[in-house]
Amino acid sequence: MRSPDMHHLFLRLLLAGASIACVATASAQDQSWWNESPWANPDRGFNWYPPDAPRIPKKIEPAAKPAPRAPAPPKNIREMKSVEEIRKELVRLRDVAIMTPTQSNVLAYLDANNFMMDKSSTFSDTWRRVVWQNPQVDYNTRSPVASFAQTALKDKRQVDQGAVMAALAKTHGVLFFYRSDCEFCKLQAPIMQMLNQRYGIEVLAVSVDGGGIREFPNAKLDNGISLVVTQGRGVQTVPALFLVSRDQKQVFQLGSGVLAMDEIVERARVLTTTQVGEAF
Repeated sequence: MRSPDMHHLFLRLLLAGASIACVATASAQDQSWWNESPWANPDRGFNWYPPDAPRIPKKIEPAAKPAPRAPAPPKNIREMKSVEEIRKELVRLRDVAIMTPTQSNVLAYLDANNFMMDKSSTFSDTWRRVVWQNPQVDYNTRSPVASFAQTALKDKRQVDQGAVMAALAKTHGVLFFYRSDCEFCKLQAPIMQMLNQRYGIEVLAVSVDGGGIREFPNAKLDNGISLVVTQGRGVQTVPALFLVSRDQKQVFQLGSGVLAMDEIVERARVLTTTQVGEAF
């Protein structure tokens, strides 16, 4: 059995040994860190333990690049949902068939083209069915296409033309610009003579080059009237026809080039009695 004094002595020796071991370990780690004043190094801080050793970052290996994917095969044209897709595919197939005209490439283009034609035919058939059942979008209600209806409209137009020309003969005249060496003018001159004889409207022939023409021996020289009726542009193409009111407040160019009498009369009627879009 140990005495109390021996027991106390043993504990003191044990604590002393532990203290020596701690001091030795601290000295082995970093003797200078323990000894230096905390005021000597502003980065030291007041830690009771030395800083951890610096960590070496691990080298990050670059990620492996994914292998390139093979291009997806072209979508079948029958699977496409938009006109734009189909249009591009048709162009692609056509270009392939032109550049490499094998039987398979040409057949692929023709098959795709037939598919598009079928689509168009279905649309056209649906279009006409809708038109037939919806009068508000049926142009036939305003301008019949039936031959007997067109004949009736033509007869009515001729009556209207006669009435219009009879009224215009009292207030208007026609200027016929020509050139003596113009073959088309020579073809137009007899038509203008007949227009005067049938409807009684005055026709005044105006020579652009000063030469005469057989049907109008009393033709006038262009003394500037071409500039007046064209607002300063002048008459560049002959034959040229202008419908002019006697007070010169109205000027309508009926046209240039050779015109049949019926066409001249119809243009006069349209220009003087209808508004734009009214009877077209």
